[in-house]
Amino acid sequence: MKMQSRIYVVLIFFLSAMFCALQGLAQEGNETGVDLKPSPDAISKAQNPSPPADAQKSDSIGKGILR
Repeated sequence: MKMQSRIYVVLIFFLSAMFCALQGLAQEGNETGVDLKPSPDAISKAQNPSPPADAQKSDSIGKGILR
C-alpha cells in the first residue's frame, strides 16, 4: 500500500508541474504592449516637475488635527 501511495504522490506532483509549465508556455507570445507615444509637453513636465502657481508653503499636509 505504501508503494501505491508513493506512486500517486509522484504522479500528482508530475501532473501539477506539467500543468504549471503549460500555463507558462501558453502566456508567452509575440504580442507587444500598447505603443505609447507621450506628447513633448507631457515629457517636459515629467522631466521638470514644478508646483502650481497658487501653491502655498505649509507646516502640515491636509486639514484638521492629526490623531
